[in-house]
Amino acid sequence: MGKAAKKEAPKRVPFDWAKLKKMAENGASIAEMASKTDRNYDPNSEDPCKPTRARLCIAANKGVRIDGRLICFKRSSSLQAKKATESKASLKKVTKATAKKSKPKTIPKPSVVPKPEAPKTQPEA
Repeated sequence: MGKAAKKEAPKRVPFDWAKLKKMAENGASIAEMASKTDRNYDPNSEDPCKPTRARLCIAANKGVRIDGRLICFKRSSSLQAKKATESKASLKKVTKATAKKSKPKTIPKPSVVPKPEAPKTQPEA
């Protein structure tokens, strides 16, 4: 037969999606997520957060399996938009309340009704 096969350690280490999801939900920055989860993170490279942004995009679009369940991440922009809409809504409530108090009362203008013309008389022939 042949030589006995050597058992080697697996070269591929699975990515820790659960840790990335937890950090994304807690509002961590992409740079912080990259430094803590990416194995090849190099802060001196041209774009050190690119692999992490790509993983977040894949997790939001296709979803990933965490503990045997397919889970889609929320988009980071939607989380920021939700916070922005909450703050905008509170501002609108304040401005609407003050706007109602500050509007002056308007008096309706009298409508101008045209006078009916007198009927024309026909000359008798």
